[in-house]
Amino acid sequence: GPPEHKLGIRGSSTTEIIFENVDIAAEDILGNGTGGLDQIKSILAWGRMTLAAGCIGVARRAYRMALEHARTRRQFGAPISDFGLVREKLARMAAGLHTMESMVAVTAAIHDRDAAEARTATSYAKIFCSRTVWSIVDDAVQIFGGMGYIEETGIARALRDARINMIFEGTNEILTYLSALETLVPILAKSPNAGNVDENLSSVAPHVETGYAAEARAFDARLSALAKSAGAYIRRVGLRVRDDQYGAGFYTGLGILLYAMYAVLLRASNDNTPGSRGTFARLGAEFDALIARGAPDAAEIDALIPAERAKAGAAK
Repeated sequence: GPPEHKLGIRGSSTTEIIFENVDIAAEDILGNGTGGLDQIKSILAWGRMTLAAGCIGVARRAYRMALEHARTRRQFGAPISDFGLVREKLARMAAGLHTMESMVAVTAAIHDRDAAEARTATSYAKIFCSRTVWSIVDDAVQIFGGMGYIEETGIARALRDARINMIFEGTNEILTYLSALETLVPILAKSPNAGNVDENLSSVAPHVETGYAAEARAFDARLSALAKSAGAYIRRVGLRVRDDQYGAGFYTGLGILLYAMYAVLLRASNDNTPGSRGTFARLGAEFDALIARGAPDAAEIDALIPAERAKAGAAK
């Protein structure tokens, strides 16, 4: 078909491919004719990891451009990098980039060891990195101000191009749902009471330098809290977990934050990268707030949607 006119990634040609009355000979089938789904999963897992890595490049350039602009742009007699609200954005961008780099490094190591084992990790990395690059580029546009809305700066293009990452290689929504099923359903299958999901969890402390012992203990406590919460949730819903996308989103969100903390902690232990402690603290605070808030209530969400309110009113 003709080339599609896209919001971003315009350097990549996208067209519709139409197959009509196409026959495929048996000798042209890849593999032995079975296991195709597993092959596709492995290919997509690799694609999600490389996509996450690509997000780092975009995020890094956007951060550097924003930092340079903030240092050279002067208002009220001072560079705007001196202003608290701008510095807060720069700090958030730096922490996000640090986490992205850490997650991709750990995920690549897992994938090199066992591609099948890396499926959930690659989903976590893809979801986090695609969200974070969008946030970083958005903050960069804001720091540039009106200039960021002009194509010549390059930030506008980065914003347009970054948006596709939350759709590519499986939308973040479907990966969120599938990641929850891949982690929660096996727990249900292996444990009749599905309550002791933390029985096989081990401390991360032995793998971390003593300088980060406090962070390791905080990580272990959060890991235990997540396991206990998931155990209680599975006892309550059982196999209905497959239909509960609110719960899926909640537990995948917690899993992503915990995985991010794990990656940052390992990186800090290996090279003592500046910013690791602050980044870990930010992720921990986000995890604590999310687990304290709990999963969304379906009725509350439905009440916010006009169509659902009308439907409920008609039912009465």
